Amino acid sequence: MTNKHFVIITAILIALASQRAELSFAQPGGRPGGGPGARNAQKIEYKGATSYNADVETRDQTYASENAEELALLVTSGVAKVTNSTIVKSGDPSGRNDSYDFYGVNAAALATEGGTLEINGGSITTDSSYSSGLFAYGTGIIKAREVEIKTNSHNSGGVMVTGGGTLDGVNLTIVTEGGSSAAIRSDRGGGKLMIDGGSYTTNGSGSPAIYSTADITVKNASLTSTQSEGAIIEGRNSITLENTKLVDDNTTLHGKSTTRKNIFIYQSFSGDAKIGASNFSAKDCEIVTKRGDSVYVTNTSCVVTLTGNKIVNEDSSGYFLRAQREGWGRKGANGGAVVMTLANQDVEGNIFIDNISTLTLAITQGSHYVGALNSANTAKELAVTLDAESTLELTADAYVSSFENADPTGQNVKLNGHKLHIGEEFVPDNLPETGDDKGFGPGAPPDGGRPADGEFGPPAPPQDDRVQFGSPRRPNEVRAGMGGGRARGARPARPGEGRGSRGERPRRPER
Repeated sequence: MTNKHFVIITAILIALASQRAELSFAQPGGRPGGGPGARNAQKIEYKGATSYNADVETRDQTYASENAEELALLVTSGVAKVTNSTIVKSGDPSGRNDSYDFYGVNAAALATEGGTLEINGGSITTDSSYSSGLFAYGTGIIKAREVEIKTNSHNSGGVMVTGGGTLDGVNLTIVTEGGSSAAIRSDRGGGKLMIDGGSYTTNGSGSPAIYSTADITVKNASLTSTQSEGAIIEGRNSITLENTKLVDDNTTLHGKSTTRKNIFIYQSFSGDAKIGASNFSAKDCEIVTKRGDSVYVTNTSCVVTLTGNKIVNEDSSGYFLRAQREGWGRKGANGGAVVMTLANQDVEGNIFIDNISTLTLAITQGSHYVGALNSANTAKELAVTLDAESTLELTADAYVSSFENADPTGQNVKLNGHKLHIGEEFVPDNLPETGDDKGFGPGAPPDGGRPADGEFGPPAPPQDDRVQFGSPRRPNEVRAGMGGGRARGARPARPGEGRGSRGERPRRPER
């Protein structure tokens, strides 16, 4: 073979590798993650304006697509190393189907079925709907460094995983403008998404900084949501934040949403997320809520761990934690079940738990909680443990089903003239200000009684907010019976119980 023939053949092979490609994959399980349609096999067709299926390295190249359901860059096998590229995507789909959100057929750049995209520097811009910047699906892997991503239409996240995809981003700059366009996003089938450093801003309705149906970890980053919630977890998935600033200004109620909140944990039963406990943890972060509640839980169980964060709620009517029924799930079984641990954590804010929701609160490792703790006496069950290095300070009467204090002197509980009700017992507000007058322990769970169904949101407090439930103990009986030990009793009657006070049922929020 002559050198001339070799050059011609090489040129043909390169052209074939980078030409417009069309690939299809049969999805044996249908929609990832189960749910409606999961039994029906679905054929996914990917079209790439440029496609790589072997190892390749490029620099300073432009990848573009103006066609609907066509990717600007598709990687299906091998490792594609792309440096300082410009990726541009436009072309709106004519309708809506699962292939857009779940499989990324209209994204800017996608890796799937064993392909790895390593993208360093450069920019990605999308102007069409359902056009996320970087999309990892199935066994696809994306590693992105120092990339600027801007999406301008709806359902267009910055970085996204579904179907088990993996994406690792470092020092990315992402801005999304459209609705339902989280900067850090996942959908049905989830995956793993890791972010270290960078800035992530969303400006659209229903566009949190993070939407998780996956395992998402964000470190050393800045997250800002101007219209939507700050971070959302759906179902048995997780968000882990470390040394990150999360600022939420939930100015717009999206769809049927009735509440403003920053960290939102729920289950929609749409099939997008597996059923089970969500997990949210934040360590050494700054969490700022401008409107609504800092943490809101409905229709799911969850574990929340907060360690050494600065938590600020600028809304005087917002709660630190609210767990209650909403529009998802079966009526009467759609509250929140929260297990929360505060470790080396200062919290100032109120906690509301409705009559079908529960809270297990551990205040540990030098934490300090100040607020109204179930002051309306609505919680189905609320258990509190307090270690000897931490403090609990009340700003209103508190009602708990059990309470355990590791400090035998009780000096770490400050009543401030209020009462701490433990089951049928309560700690009078006129105890002498001596340590062992306020050492309390865990009580029994409630007896199952609750206010009438349909009572939504924090009800009005009793006319006399110092009403006493049960027979008061004399101070010496409190010292003898509860100091550093256990207090048990049945649940006290709730204000208004038996009158069937009802409120307007909130509309079902839209995911």
